[in-house]
Amino acid sequence: MTAVAAEASSVRRSQSQREWQRIAAARPTLADTAARYLAQLALSLRPASVIVADAALRQLCLYLLDAQPQVSGFADVTRVEIEAFKLHLAARPGRLANVTANTLRQRLGTLRTFFDRIGEWD
Repeated sequence: MTAVAAEASSVRRSQSQREWQRIAAARPTLADTAARYLAQLALSLRPASVIVADAALRQLCLYLLDAQPQVSGFADVTRVEIEAFKLHLAARPGRLANVTANTLRQRLGTLRTFFDRIGEWD
């Protein structure tokens, strides 16, 4: 890895940590559930797959913080919130380019797997 790539990776990690800290401060149940899920994924998946799941969960949590104040934990998330998040993700406010259909499908698939698994785990 080049020095520039290593620095960019470090910046992304620190931004991710700041975002998780914001989520934990506002909605600790969301952050705790996501952290436990990601720790379990890290035991059986490649690091890149865990990074993708982390990004999808973080995006959902940040959206819930900003747009869905009634949601305190993932048990409160319904189809209504997911459909609104899908529109939000497709619009990508603050980004220069729209998200591709493939990226949107991948993020939503990651979240579907998350909800399926945490439902099974109770």
